[in-house]
This record gives sequence, structure tokens and C-alpha cells, in this order.
Amino acid sequence: MTQHHYGILIWSACLVSWSLVWLPALVHLSMTWYRGRNRVFKQLRDQEIRLYYRYFAPTEMPKDVPPARHFERYFAHVYGRRRYVIPLTLLLVVSGCGFCATAGTILIWQGAGAYWIKPATGAATMLVLPGIAVASFLGAFTWVVTDQLQRLRRGDLTQHDVGVCVLRLLVAIPFGYAFSSWATESFAVPLAFLLGTFPTGALSKAGQRIVTRNLQLGEDDSRLGIELEQLQSVSRSNAERFMEAGISTIAELANSDPVDLALRTNQSFDYVMDCCAQGVVWVYFTDKTKLLARYSLRSAHEVTWLIERLNGSDGERRTRAQAVVDELARALEMTPSAIRHTLDRIAETPFTRFLIEIGSHRTRNGTDVDAVARSEPHLPTRVDVPEKSVTTSQPEGANVAAE
Repeated sequence: MTQHHYGILIWSACLVSWSLVWLPALVHLSMTWYRGRNRVFKQLRDQEIRLYYRYFAPTEMPKDVPPARHFERYFAHVYGRRRYVIPLTLLLVVSGCGFCATAGTILIWQGAGAYWIKPATGAATMLVLPGIAVASFLGAFTWVVTDQLQRLRRGDLTQHDVGVCVLRLLVAIPFGYAFSSWATESFAVPLAFLLGTFPTGALSKAGQRIVTRNLQLGEDDSRLGIELEQLQSVSRSNAERFMEAGISTIAELANSDPVDLALRTNQSFDYVMDCCAQGVVWVYFTDKTKLLARYSLRSAHEVTWLIERLNGSDGERRTRAQAVVDELARALEMTPSAIRHTLDRIAETPFTRFLIEIGSHRTRNGTDVDAVARSEPHLPTRVDVPEKSVTTSQPEGANVAAE
């Protein structure tokens, strides 16, 4: 292979790698971004939108414009695709400069730079990056592409995530030099590449722990957990997504705007509503909320259903609901009246009423979903089927053969 062909191969590989940096974001904006937006907009009708404005933005209640149109315009202005322009442009520029420097350095290393560099410049004056810098940048490139492809598959690529990718490429070389300074010369370059494949947050925490341990600047919080993970349906990755949106405690989640939070985290609207409903119960029972889940009281929806049974006119349902309260009181070592008072407070909070109305009391095609939800499920009626004489199955084609 000649130097010319070798140079073409290097530049082609860098061009393909550069395309992988920004291509997932473009695919997300052209395809999956609409699906994430429609998961919220298509589930809310005018009645639910008016309820949302009355609770979260009463001064912005639309008057002359249909609620659905005003609602979609407002959130398109706040979370529209134009928010991706600046971080995506920065990603194109930073990654492009990095790959140009990487390609030129590899050409010089392999002795093929003389063919691609002008004689007036000369290979001696060509800027050549150290091996740690190249390895750190390529490791960061690996993490950026892997993270974007995973988020593209989940439909979870926000403008914040694109900005994080830009930051990861910018701090790749400083992190590589900082952590590789403790390694031997033969292991410094591989270590710089491997460290580049870690997220920026993980490297920052590792650096903070090292400084805290050596300089004794403060307490090490490495073993502290995330409070949001105490909820039943919140995993570590989902808790981190909520934290990226500014929600770090369960109390904040219980009183957050579910529509705004669903759009900022690219989570399903129903999932966010369920997490908020669980948070309302956790605010009152804290770590005992897991015990309530054994009695089917995991969220504000189930608590409201139980209170409706306790206040209903059906004596049998009321008796069964009171038995649940008594059993729960014994499990929590509380009096039944205290349990009933706490459950009433949960069901009567304005945010719980909002969750119930917007989540369970929707009307579909003129059907009262509230009435359907409260009604008892219809048990199938037994029908006695007369016995028939059992016929012996014949092989396929037997009748045809007989004819």
C-alpha cells in the first residue's frame, strides 16, 4: 500500500468516525423525537389540558386559542428541536477538530505525512499530538458514540445529553493526563484510552474521591445512595435522569410538573405520573412505603381508591376496606385512626386530586372512565353446554378417499 492510499484510508476512517458522533442525534430529531413528544400531547385532551393549566399555570390559561393548540405551541417553544442547534453545532466543531488532529498525527507517526503536507509547511513544523492525547480523545469518542446509540434506541437523547458529549470530548485530554501521571510509561497510553471510555461524571467523582482522601478536604460521600431509588419503579438510570432534570429528592418528585418532567426526561407520561403518585405516599410514610405495597397501596391512586371504598355506601366493600386499614395499622404499629387520618390527607391533597383526575378520570369517546374504573369487574356467567357425542378423529383426506 502506497503512502497516498494509506493516507486516504486514515482520512476515510476519521470521516466515518466523525459521522458517527453526530448522526445518532440527527436520526433522533427526525424520527424518535416526534414519538417522545406525541407520548404526551396525544394523551391529553382539552379537559385534561385545562386541568393542567389550572393547577400549574393558572395565569397562562388560554382564552381565545384552543387549549390543545396553545399547549403544543408553548411546549414546542420551550422544548422544540431548535434547542439542539447550539449543542449539535459545538459537537460537530469539537469532534471535527479532534479527528483532523488525530488523522494528521497518525500520518506523521506512520511516515505518510510527507505526501499529505505541503512542502512549504514541512513535516517538522506539523503539530503532532502525544500518544496520551490521541488515546484520550479516541476513548472519549468511544463513549460518546456508545452513549448516543444507546439513548437513540431508548428515545432518550436530549439537548443536555448532546452538550454532555461536547464536554466529554473537551475534557478527555486533561483527564487522560491527570490519571495517567500515576501509571508507568508503558501503561500510560492504554490507561488514557480506557479512562476515556468512562462518563464524565464517573471520572469527576473518582477525582473528587482521590483529592478528598489525600487532602482531607471533606467527607467522602461515595457510599451515599440516591433517594429516588427507594421508589418501587425507579432504577438507578431513571433516578439519574430525574436528577439531570433537577429532581433529586422524592419530595421534589411528588410536587413536580409531570408534563414538564416527562418532556425533559423523555420518559413516558404514564410512568412519570406513576412515580409522582408513589412520591406522594412516600412523603407521608417514608421508608415504610414498601410495606404499604404489600396491601396494594403503592401510590396515591390506590390510596384514593381505598378511601372511596371506606366512604362508600356499599357495606360489604366498606367492611373489606376497613379490614385492610386495621391490618395495615397492626403492621405499622399505629392506631387505625392514625392510619385513616394519614390516608385521608394523601387522598385530599390537591396534587393527588390532579393525578387522579388527569390519570384515571379521562373520558374516551364519551364514556365515563371514572364510573367504569369504580365499578366491580363483571364475572363471567357460567353457561352449561350440553354434552355431545365424542367423534373419533379421522386422518386428513379420509373422506375424500372414501368417495
